[in-house]
Amino acid sequence: MIVLIGVGHVFNIHDRVRQAIINSEPEIVCVELDPARAEGLLHPDRRQGAAGKNLPAVYQMLAIFQRIVAGKFESEPGMEMVTAIQTARELNAKLEFIDIDAVTVAERIWREMSFVERMKLIGGLFFGIFLPKKKIEKTIDEFNEKESDVIEEFGKEFPTIKKILIDDRNDYMAWRISMVAKEYTDIVCVVGEGHIEGISKQLSCRNLPHRIVRLKDLLTSTNAEYSWSWAW
Repeated sequence: MIVLIGVGHVFNIHDRVRQAIINSEPEIVCVELDPARAEGLLHPDRRQGAAGKNLPAVYQMLAIFQRIVAGKFESEPGMEMVTAIQTARELNAKLEFIDIDAVTVAERIWREMSFVERMKLIGGLFFGIFLPKKKIEKTIDEFNEKESDVIEEFGKEFPTIKKILIDDRNDYMAWRISMVAKEYTDIVCVVGEGHIEGISKQLSCRNLPHRIVRLKDLLTSTNAEYSWSWAW
């Protein structure tokens, strides 16, 4: 069985992600990372220096924004992915990084965005930094309630970003998961909540049954209780 676990990169949900993985007893854990980003999360000290200065502007802006928002929730961005990696190793499960190279994605976004999209993105990130925690939580609640509507509206405002950052990566990660499913039966995939619907649809088209643990369940459930939904 394939289990999709939806996470948020700025929340302190490490223990719940760990327990959800353990409960699934996976042979292999797939993580929404590329090898280079995984290395950077596991060894933050190695991200410093000239390499960091050469990262695309949009990559650096998003990273700064994530760090600031994560600070409001007393967390570090990407720690749920580190937890997934550590839990896979703890269980002696195989580990697979299923995402497209993050720097390549960022370079493509910046290159293909229109001037208007760039200005909207910069403005949105700037003002987003000053949003209070309660406002961010309200926005997240709205996303959880009407995910498809929110993503559709996002696509209208930022069509290039939606295609490259969400749609294309959904297609790629779903394909990678389908390849893993040819070799393994019990699979856990830890991906951002915004990718869950897209990946689920792709897996259903491939006739790959799967279960879903939503981010809202991780945020509200105890370590022992999770709400599962089925998809075919």
